[in-house]
Amino acid sequence: MKKLSSILLFFLIFGCREETEKQENLSDGITSEEYSDISENYVFKPYEDNKSYCTKILINSLKKSKERFPPFSPLMLFESTQISTFEDLLESSEKTSYCCCPTPNLEISFYNNNSEFDSYLVDTIEFKNKVRIFDKGYQFSYLVNKKKWKEYLKDKKIKNRHYRTSDLAAARKIYNICLENNLIVKNAPTVSKHWMSYDGEFTFIVEEKGKKIAEDFHLELKKKYSEKNFKTQFIYQKHIYNEDKSKYYQSRIELIIFCNKDFYNAFDLQGKKSKFRKTKADFFILGPNKKLEALPDIK
Repeated sequence: MKKLSSILLFFLIFGCREETEKQENLSDGITSEEYSDISENYVFKPYEDNKSYCTKILINSLKKSKERFPPFSPLMLFESTQISTFEDLLESSEKTSYCCCPTPNLEISFYNNNSEFDSYLVDTIEFKNKVRIFDKGYQFSYLVNKKKWKEYLKDKKIKNRHYRTSDLAAARKIYNICLENNLIVKNAPTVSKHWMSYDGEFTFIVEEKGKKIAEDFHLELKKKYSEKNFKTQFIYQKHIYNEDKSKYYQSRIELIIFCNKDFYNAFDLQGKKSKFRKTKADFFILGPNKKLEALPDIK
Protein backbone atom coordinates (compact mmCIF):
# COMPACT_ATOMS: atom_id res chain seq x y z
CA MET A 1 0.00 0.00 0.00
CA LYS A 2 1.39 3.35 -0.97
CA LYS A 3 2.07 5.62 1.92
CA LEU A 4 0.75 9.16 1.65
CA SER A 5 2.60 12.10 3.09
CA SER A 6 1.74 15.76 3.02
CA ILE A 7 3.76 18.92 3.05
CA LEU A 8 2.31 22.24 4.10
CA LEU A 9 4.11 25.20 2.67
CA PHE A 10 3.49 28.76 3.70
CA PHE A 11 5.12 31.53 1.69
CA LEU A 12 4.49 34.81 -0.04
CA ILE A 13 4.57 35.23 -3.79
CA PHE A 14 4.11 38.71 -5.07
CA GLY A 15 2.19 39.42 -8.22
CA CYS A 16 3.33 41.40 -11.18
CA ARG A 17 3.65 45.13 -10.46
CA GLU A 18 4.20 46.34 -14.03
CA GLU A 19 1.59 48.78 -15.29
CA THR A 20 1.10 50.12 -18.81
CA GLU A 21 -2.30 51.72 -18.28
CA LYS A 22 -3.72 53.74 -15.42
CA GLN A 23 -5.66 51.60 -12.95
CA GLU A 24 -8.64 53.57 -11.65
CA ASN A 25 -9.05 53.95 -7.92
CA LEU A 26 -12.75 53.53 -7.28
CA SER A 27 -12.81 55.74 -4.19
CA ASP A 28 -12.98 59.01 -6.10
CA GLY A 29 -11.46 58.58 -9.56
CA ILE A 30 -7.87 59.18 -8.44
CA THR A 31 -5.55 56.75 -10.21
CA SER A 32 -3.08 54.53 -8.41
CA GLU A 33 -0.31 56.05 -10.53
CA GLU A 34 -0.79 59.28 -8.60
CA TYR A 35 0.06 57.32 -5.45
CA SER A 36 2.96 55.31 -6.86
CA ASP A 37 5.25 56.50 -4.07
CA ILE A 38 3.12 54.93 -1.32
CA SER A 39 3.16 51.45 -2.85
CA GLU A 40 6.92 50.95 -2.84
CA ASN A 41 7.99 47.49 -1.68
CA TYR A 42 10.02 47.00 1.47
CA VAL A 43 13.64 46.43 0.42
CA PHE A 44 15.74 44.65 3.04
CA LYS A 45 19.30 45.85 3.58
CA PRO A 46 21.27 44.53 6.59
CA TYR A 47 21.98 47.48 8.88
CA GLU A 48 25.45 46.19 9.76
CA ASP A 49 26.47 46.48 6.10
CA ASN A 50 24.56 49.69 5.36
CA LYS A 51 25.15 52.01 8.29
CA SER A 52 25.87 54.97 6.04
CA TYR A 53 22.53 54.37 4.30
CA CYS A 54 20.63 54.97 7.55
CA THR A 55 19.26 58.48 8.13
CA LYS A 56 16.77 57.81 10.91
CA ILE A 57 16.17 55.34 13.75
CA LEU A 58 12.74 54.62 15.23
CA ILE A 59 12.25 52.77 18.51
CA ASN A 60 8.74 51.63 19.40
CA SER A 61 7.07 49.39 21.93
CA LEU A 62 5.47 46.08 20.94
CA LYS A 63 2.14 44.64 22.00
CA LYS A 64 2.17 41.69 24.37
CA SER A 65 1.76 38.65 22.17
CA LYS A 66 2.70 34.99 21.87
CA GLU A 67 3.79 35.63 18.29
CA ARG A 68 7.48 35.44 17.46
CA PHE A 69 7.31 39.00 16.10
CA PRO A 70 4.74 40.92 18.20
CA PRO A 71 2.81 43.74 16.48
CA PHE A 72 3.57 47.45 16.68
CA SER A 73 2.38 49.46 19.66
CA PRO A 74 2.44 53.30 19.92
CA LEU A 75 2.74 53.41 23.72
CA MET A 76 6.46 54.22 23.63
CA LEU A 77 8.01 56.03 20.67
CA PHE A 78 11.53 57.40 20.21
CA GLU A 79 13.19 58.84 17.11
CA SER A 80 16.77 59.80 16.38
CA THR A 81 18.73 61.05 13.39
CA GLN A 82 22.03 60.77 15.31
CA ILE A 83 23.21 57.46 13.87
CA SER A 84 26.73 57.83 15.22
CA THR A 85 25.37 58.00 18.79
CA PHE A 86 23.59 54.69 18.26
CA GLU A 87 26.78 53.21 16.86
CA ASP A 88 28.69 54.38 19.92
CA LEU A 89 26.13 52.60 22.06
CA LEU A 90 26.63 49.32 20.20
CA GLU A 91 30.41 49.62 20.18
CA SER A 92 30.46 50.04 23.96
CA SER A 93 28.38 46.88 24.41
CA GLU A 94 29.21 43.18 24.43
CA LYS A 95 28.43 41.47 21.12
CA THR A 96 27.29 37.84 21.32
CA SER A 97 26.78 35.10 18.76
CA TYR A 98 23.56 33.08 18.37
CA CYS A 99 21.05 33.79 21.14
CA CYS A 100 17.82 31.91 21.77
CA CYS A 101 15.29 33.02 22.53
CA PRO A 102 14.80 36.53 23.98
CA THR A 103 11.36 38.04 24.57
CA PRO A 104 11.06 41.29 22.61
CA ASN A 105 9.18 44.25 24.02
CA LEU A 106 10.74 46.96 21.83
CA GLU A 107 11.68 47.24 18.16
CA ILE A 108 14.40 49.33 16.53
CA SER A 109 13.68 50.20 12.88
CA PHE A 110 16.28 51.65 10.52
CA TYR A 111 15.17 54.10 7.84
CA ASN A 112 16.52 55.83 4.81
CA ASN A 113 14.30 58.90 4.82
CA ASN A 114 10.82 57.29 5.03
CA SER A 115 11.78 53.83 3.79
CA GLU A 116 12.44 51.16 6.41
CA PHE A 117 15.22 48.74 5.39
CA ASP A 118 16.00 46.68 8.52
CA SER A 119 15.04 46.26 12.17
CA TYR A 120 16.27 44.75 15.43
CA LEU A 121 14.33 43.61 18.47
CA VAL A 122 15.00 44.57 22.09
CA ASP A 123 14.52 42.65 25.32
CA THR A 124 14.67 44.95 28.36
CA ILE A 125 13.37 42.31 30.81
CA GLU A 126 15.87 39.42 30.61
CA PHE A 127 18.62 41.14 32.63
CA LYS A 128 18.45 43.52 35.56
CA ASN A 129 21.32 45.73 34.44
CA LYS A 130 21.47 45.04 30.71
CA VAL A 131 19.36 45.35 27.58
CA ARG A 132 19.63 42.82 24.77
CA ILE A 133 19.40 44.21 21.23
CA PHE A 134 19.18 41.30 18.84
CA ASP A 135 18.83 40.26 15.25
CA LYS A 136 15.39 38.88 14.33
CA GLY A 137 17.01 35.62 13.30
CA TYR A 138 18.81 35.39 16.69
CA GLN A 139 22.19 35.21 14.88
CA PHE A 140 23.77 37.90 17.07
CA SER A 141 22.94 40.33 19.84
CA TYR A 142 24.35 43.29 21.75
CA LEU A 143 24.25 43.40 25.56
CA VAL A 144 23.95 47.09 26.41
CA ASN A 145 24.31 48.62 29.85
CA LYS A 146 20.78 49.58 30.93
CA LYS A 147 21.85 53.01 32.22
CA LYS A 148 23.47 53.80 28.88
CA TRP A 149 20.33 52.59 27.09
CA LYS A 150 18.10 54.90 29.14
CA GLU A 151 20.51 57.77 28.55
CA TYR A 152 20.38 57.11 24.81
CA LEU A 153 16.56 57.33 24.81
CA LYS A 154 16.56 60.61 26.74
CA ASP A 155 14.96 63.55 24.89
CA LYS A 156 14.05 61.39 21.90
CA LYS A 157 10.34 60.85 22.60
CA ILE A 158 7.88 61.56 19.80
CA LYS A 159 4.08 61.46 19.48
CA ASN A 160 1.66 59.62 17.22
CA ARG A 161 -1.63 60.31 15.47
CA HIS A 162 -3.94 57.42 14.66
CA TYR A 163 -6.19 57.29 11.58
CA ARG A 164 -8.78 54.61 10.91
CA THR A 165 -11.12 55.17 7.99
CA SER A 166 -12.85 53.62 4.98
CA ASP A 167 -12.16 56.79 2.97
CA LEU A 168 -9.09 55.49 1.14
CA ALA A 169 -8.69 58.58 -1.02
CA ALA A 170 -8.42 60.83 2.04
CA ALA A 171 -6.08 58.38 3.78
CA ARG A 172 -3.77 58.22 0.77
CA LYS A 173 -3.60 62.00 0.54
CA ILE A 174 -2.57 62.18 4.21
CA TYR A 175 -0.02 59.45 3.57
CA ASN A 176 1.54 61.53 0.80
CA ILE A 177 1.63 64.58 3.09
CA CYS A 178 3.56 62.47 5.58
CA LEU A 179 6.10 61.50 2.95
CA GLU A 180 6.56 65.13 1.93
CA ASN A 181 7.11 66.14 5.57
CA ASN A 182 9.43 63.24 6.43
CA LEU A 183 6.99 61.67 8.91
CA ILE A 184 7.10 57.94 9.57
CA VAL A 185 3.93 55.93 9.00
CA LYS A 186 3.32 52.58 10.68
CA ASN A 187 0.49 50.40 9.46
CA ALA A 188 -1.76 49.01 12.21
CA PRO A 189 -1.72 45.19 12.53
CA THR A 190 -5.51 45.11 12.10
CA VAL A 191 -5.43 45.61 8.33
CA SER A 192 -3.21 44.79 5.36
CA LYS A 193 -0.76 47.49 4.31
CA HIS A 194 -2.08 47.13 0.76
CA TRP A 195 -4.80 49.73 1.40
CA MET A 196 -2.09 52.15 0.24
CA SER A 197 -2.39 50.84 -3.33
CA TYR A 198 -5.54 48.74 -3.65
CA ASP A 199 -9.19 49.24 -2.79
CA GLY A 200 -9.83 45.69 -1.62
CA GLU A 201 -9.09 42.00 -1.84
CA PHE A 202 -10.60 38.60 -2.55
CA THR A 203 -9.74 35.00 -1.76
CA PHE A 204 -9.12 32.46 -4.51
CA ILE A 205 -8.87 28.67 -4.18
CA VAL A 206 -7.45 26.29 -6.79
CA GLU A 207 -7.70 22.55 -6.30
CA GLU A 208 -6.71 19.76 -8.70
CA LYS A 209 -5.96 16.06 -8.62
CA GLY A 210 -3.03 14.29 -10.21
CA LYS A 211 -0.48 17.09 -10.45
CA LYS A 212 1.30 19.85 -8.57
CA ILE A 213 -0.24 23.18 -9.50
CA ALA A 214 1.69 25.89 -7.62
CA GLU A 215 4.26 26.77 -10.27
CA ASP A 216 1.87 26.34 -13.21
CA PHE A 217 -0.78 28.50 -11.57
CA HIS A 218 1.57 31.35 -10.75
CA LEU A 219 2.96 31.38 -14.30
CA GLU A 220 -0.56 31.42 -15.72
CA LEU A 221 -1.55 34.26 -13.41
CA LYS A 222 1.45 36.40 -14.38
CA LYS A 223 1.06 35.66 -18.09
CA LYS A 224 -2.64 36.40 -18.35
CA TYR A 225 -2.56 39.57 -16.26
CA SER A 226 0.94 40.85 -17.01
CA GLU A 227 -0.32 44.39 -17.66
CA LYS A 228 -2.51 44.56 -14.57
CA ASN A 229 -1.69 45.92 -11.14
CA PHE A 230 -2.22 43.49 -8.23
CA LYS A 231 -0.45 41.53 -5.50
CA THR A 232 -0.88 37.93 -4.40
CA GLN A 233 -0.25 36.40 -1.00
CA PHE A 234 -0.32 32.62 -0.67
CA ILE A 235 -1.91 31.70 2.66
CA TYR A 236 -2.05 27.92 2.24
CA GLN A 237 -0.59 25.32 -0.09
CA LYS A 238 -0.91 21.56 0.24
CA HIS A 239 0.44 18.72 -1.90
CA ILE A 240 -0.31 15.07 -1.24
CA TYR A 241 1.82 12.55 -3.08
CA ASN A 242 3.08 8.97 -2.94
CA GLU A 243 6.15 7.83 -1.02
CA ASP A 244 8.71 8.33 -3.81
CA LYS A 245 7.08 11.67 -4.75
CA SER A 246 6.57 10.52 -8.33
CA LYS A 247 2.81 11.08 -8.37
CA TYR A 248 0.66 13.84 -6.95
CA TYR A 249 -2.77 12.79 -5.75
CA GLN A 250 -4.08 16.22 -4.81
CA SER A 251 -2.99 19.86 -4.83
CA ARG A 252 -4.74 22.79 -3.20
CA ILE A 253 -3.79 26.47 -3.10
CA GLU A 254 -5.50 29.27 -1.20
CA LEU A 255 -4.40 32.84 -1.75
CA ILE A 256 -5.45 36.43 -1.23
CA ILE A 257 -5.34 38.79 -4.20
CA PHE A 258 -5.08 42.51 -3.44
CA CYS A 259 -6.45 44.64 -6.27
CA ASN A 260 -8.97 47.22 -7.41
CA LYS A 261 -12.54 46.31 -8.39
CA ASP A 262 -11.87 46.44 -12.14
CA PHE A 263 -9.25 43.68 -11.81
CA TYR A 264 -11.63 41.61 -9.68
CA ASN A 265 -14.35 41.89 -12.35
CA ALA A 266 -11.91 40.84 -15.10
CA PHE A 267 -10.38 37.94 -13.15
CA ASP A 268 -11.68 34.69 -14.65
CA LEU A 269 -9.16 31.93 -13.94
CA GLN A 270 -10.69 28.58 -13.09
CA GLY A 271 -11.19 28.14 -9.35
CA LYS A 272 -13.28 29.30 -6.41
CA LYS A 273 -13.44 33.09 -6.21
CA SER A 274 -14.82 34.89 -3.15
CA LYS A 275 -16.68 38.18 -3.08
CA PHE A 276 -14.67 41.39 -3.33
CA ARG A 277 -13.97 42.81 0.14
CA LYS A 278 -13.37 46.55 0.43
CA THR A 279 -10.47 47.46 2.68
CA LYS A 280 -9.99 50.14 5.32
CA ALA A 281 -6.99 52.25 6.20
CA ASP A 282 -5.61 51.93 9.73
CA PHE A 283 -2.28 53.59 10.44
CA PHE A 284 -0.20 55.63 12.88
CA ILE A 285 1.75 58.74 11.93
CA LEU A 286 4.82 59.34 14.09
CA GLY A 287 6.65 62.60 14.64
CA PRO A 288 6.83 65.94 16.49
CA ASN A 289 3.54 67.09 17.97
CA LYS A 290 3.41 70.33 15.95
CA LYS A 291 3.63 68.44 12.66
CA LEU A 292 0.98 65.95 13.76
CA GLU A 293 -1.44 68.70 14.79
CA ALA A 294 -1.05 70.33 11.37
CA LEU A 295 -2.33 67.20 9.57
CA PRO A 296 -5.90 67.34 8.27
CA ASP A 297 -8.77 65.45 9.88
CA ILE A 298 -10.75 62.75 8.08
CA LYS A 299 -14.47 63.17 8.56
